[in-house]
Amino acid sequence: MDFEGITYCSFPKSKSLLQITIEDLKKIHFSRQKAEYILGLAKQFTSGKTTRSSIENLPGEEKYRGLTNLTGVGEWTANYVLMKTFRNPDSIPFGDIGIYQALENYKLLSNRKDR
Repeated sequence: MDFEGITYCSFPKSKSLLQITIEDLKKIHFSRQKAEYILGLAKQFTSGKTTRSSIENLPGEEKYRGLTNLTGVGEWTANYVLMKTFRNPDSIPFGDIGIYQALENYKLLSNRKDR
């Protein structure tokens, strides 16, 4: 997308991802397993088996479980999606060193084992 003469990139739509291969993703340093997960998720979203609204309409903690039930989506990814996509202020992508450091700097986490 171009805006005021600057080109901005965004994450591709799931349908666009289906036009690439595992080998394409490996060339940009994805592991085979991560590439399989990405393409598998793209297939689920493109087919409509999983949708943003199907996750968004789940009550509370079910959103987290709905995400982690998807192959390739773990704790960090689920919390990141809840935080960034669904604006859930209680979701922190635990395991992210930068976030741990920020929480410690602001005295919001005294010990990383406290999470």
